[in-house]
Amino acid sequence: MNTTHRRVARRIATLSIAAGMAAAGALTSTPAQALPPQPGSVPHINFGDTRDVGLVRLHVDYPTQVGDASIYETKVKICNLGTEKRWVGPDTFSYTVANYDTRFYNPHGGYIYKGLANRWLAPGTCATGSLVNTGKEPAQLAFYDNWTNKRVDILPATEWEAIFKVGYAKSDGASGYHGDVTGDKRADIIGLKSNSLITYQTNTGPMLVTQGVLKHNLPYPTTMNFVAKLPDIDKNGATDLLIRDTHGTMFLQKMMGRGRAGDSRIVGQGFQGNSLMLVVDDVTGDGWPELFGRNSRNQLVRYTLSPTGIRNTTVVGWNWQGVNRILSVGDFSGDGIPDLLATTTDGRLMRYTLNRSGAITSTRQVGHGWNQMKLAFSPGDMNQDGRRDMVGIGNDAKLYFYANLGASRWGTKKQIGHGWTGFETIA
Repeated sequence: MNTTHRRVARRIATLSIAAGMAAAGALTSTPAQALPPQPGSVPHINFGDTRDVGLVRLHVDYPTQVGDASIYETKVKICNLGTEKRWVGPDTFSYTVANYDTRFYNPHGGYIYKGLANRWLAPGTCATGSLVNTGKEPAQLAFYDNWTNKRVDILPATEWEAIFKVGYAKSDGASGYHGDVTGDKRADIIGLKSNSLITYQTNTGPMLVTQGVLKHNLPYPTTMNFVAKLPDIDKNGATDLLIRDTHGTMFLQKMMGRGRAGDSRIVGQGFQGNSLMLVVDDVTGDGWPELFGRNSRNQLVRYTLSPTGIRNTTVVGWNWQGVNRILSVGDFSGDGIPDLLATTTDGRLMRYTLNRSGAITSTRQVGHGWNQMKLAFSPGDMNQDGRRDMVGIGNDAKLYFYANLGASRWGTKKQIGHGWTGFETIA
């Protein structure tokens, strides 16, 4: 019996046992969140076969154990059949070793890694290499298409493949905490300065340490003038980014954990006229975050942001010329819906309550003296109390921390940094 036949036999035996357990009610636990489409309902190929799926041609060999260690290597060839460049590499492949335990390959895991680097693949060209994971042998793999936002499954050649359910692929080093880009379950600060995104890790206190220049990891060169953190839009456990360049083009930048950038795509254009912008968690209940911005007519406009684009433009405010910055700490009023915060030119901090239609229903002053601040923003929960906090850069170039106490209350101002000059925007 050759290697492939042994694998198929072992797979059939394992799946037969799993099928019996499922029939007996042993595998009926419900996952914490809705599952993505399952094997059998998405395009698939079998290990060892070559097939054109959409605009890619895939060939993926069976995973092979390397030496005596629990290291598995899977040889891959992928060709770009389209007319546009395509993002390929370990970050576009995931593996599943048990029900719901699905993870992206990590190109910086310190183990054997061959050839298939994260990069843009030119039209009509192919990339070959190996995907390597440690631990258990992958039961199945998946390839994620950057342009269609869809998955292609790579499965063993048996009729039982649909019994293995998969979860949303997680990234190693991603904590699942909003705003955390270093993996320690605390929100970090990202500052845009001289066209570089600089990350600052939050420590106990909270205090900050310089983590590094994030832009070195970004897969495209651009002159940036806005960056915002997004809720985990691809459900891989890492906070994503929304980036605007000087031409008004909006990019969705997927992150993979510990400051590692994945693929990016254009999700909107023509935003150079927006002087204020802000990303807020899902307000309307459609599952996607909202983008708010002030346009050239001093109107506050709400957009819906999804992985495929920015849509549903709705004017929700007028005469916003007296506002010089907007931010959000999530639900600040306690009604279960995220709120908007805005500082006015005379120094007031205002809270704007939203309803499920995304409309402003009430306004309340929740602070004063903010004309002493150059920038104000919320990076997320910095002190691990479950509430998103606020930070401001003063006219004295000092960085101040404001703990969110809930019910529209702030803690005492605390200095956590100095010398914060030259920043265009902070997230």
